[in-house]
Amino acid sequence: MSDDLSDEDPFAEDEEPEDKNQITEGMVKKATYLIHKLAERKGQDFKEIQKKCKKLFAYTNLAKVTLEDGHKIIDKLIELTGGEEEVSNTDEGSRRRVIKKEPAKKEEKVVQDEGEKIEELEAELGKLAEMLQICVGLSRDIVQEEMGKDNITEGTQAMLIKSFAATLYIDASKRGLGK
Repeated sequence: MSDDLSDEDPFAEDEEPEDKNQITEGMVKKATYLIHKLAERKGQDFKEIQKKCKKLFAYTNLAKVTLEDGHKIIDKLIELTGGEEEVSNTDEGSRRRVIKKEPAKKEEKVVQDEGEKIEELEAELGKLAEMLQICVGLSRDIVQEEMGKDNITEGTQAMLIKSFAATLYIDASKRGLGK
């Protein structure tokens, strides 16, 4: 065997560009992916969007862009596409998509609105529960007055109370009572 074998992998792709200030191959791939994504979102041809990007970012060959300009291009493309979609590996080795989006500017207001909605729903639920209790109480009174306690079994009495309460509840809801 030859003694001039080294530990370096001759088939490994260089991630580092020759010029330290030049865009990396990974960044070129990412930018190209984002241009494809933007074209898909806008329903336009990739080549048309690519031409617009060349004009917008003032480059002729993406692989010859500086590292700083590459970062600016990718950041703007992420902004234009509405978020960055990455593929990551999980512990089981399966692939899943993770979507990173820019934080919402009105996030605090959304949380307040959700809190207000929850309070409103809890208040409405309380009113409906109160109305249901009234319907059950009235149904119990109707069953006891009309059927008598001793004339029917407890199971039949419970079934009748439930049926009458449901009927009263539905009727009261249709009339707008309890709101």
